[in-house]
Amino acid sequence: MSHQRSPPPTSPAPATGPTLYEVCAPEICESDTASERSCSRNVSVRNKRRHGDDDIKELKGLISSLTSKVDQSFLELKQKNTELKESLQFMSDKYDLILKTLQNLQEERADDKKTIQKLEEKIEFLERKNRSTSLEIRNIPICLQDDKKFESKEDASLIVKTLAKAVEVDIQDCDIKDIYRIQTNREGSKPIIVELNSVLKKDKIVLGVKNYNRKKPNEDKLNTRHLNIPGPVKPVYISEALTPNAQKLFYAARQFARENGYMYCWTSHGSVFLRKAEGEPQTRIESAINLKLLAKK
Repeated sequence: MSHQRSPPPTSPAPATGPTLYEVCAPEICESDTASERSCSRNVSVRNKRRHGDDDIKELKGLISSLTSKVDQSFLELKQKNTELKESLQFMSDKYDLILKTLQNLQEERADDKKTIQKLEEKIEFLERKNRSTSLEIRNIPICLQDDKKFESKEDASLIVKTLAKAVEVDIQDCDIKDIYRIQTNREGSKPIIVELNSVLKKDKIVLGVKNYNRKKPNEDKLNTRHLNIPGPVKPVYISEALTPNAQKLFYAARQFARENGYMYCWTSHGSVFLRKAEGEPQTRIESAINLKLLAKK
């Protein structure tokens, strides 16, 4: 007869406390715990790699964004550089245009100066031609006949005829085209300008005065007494009526003659001449440049 035995009643599991191993070797237990933690960390590496991939993608996106911005900035800089080149080219073209315009203006100015010089020379020629028959008589006081208040042309004509007679030149009223006095900056009597009808008559009077003075001593050269003019005796000077430019040149030539030992300085038909000494060739003075060249010789 078999005997069945009922299982013994299960007793509750006793509360587990630290084992003797744990108590005796706590450092070993801690090491095991650390190993477990290390294993736990090793297990979670896969999650961190996924997070690192996201960071790489984010970094790549940032780099791509920065690259796009750099490319855009480079394009803008390139565009500005192109605009700057175009602006510089525009300024260069403008400068070239201004330079060419300036050169044209300088050439036109040079041409204008030549034209003006030619016109001045032509005017001077016409003025000399207009005065080719005129004489200038200086240092003659105003003579009033019959208690007149003003000197008339007849009074001035009488002086000229008396002068011509004194130097043995025949002159009639019909030989005198016009006669008048001119205002000057010099003190004293106003010079008399007499316009004759011919150059020959003018040359005869000028030559007659030169011959007359050459024969006379200094105190008896042509003066106001020979013209029957009352008052103190004054020397009378007669010469061709020169243009303003010729007068300046004649004055400069006389100064040059005194300073450089030239014996003769005179005018003939509106031109100025110099001669160093008797028998030497004459030199025609056309401008102040001729005087400078003579001074260097």
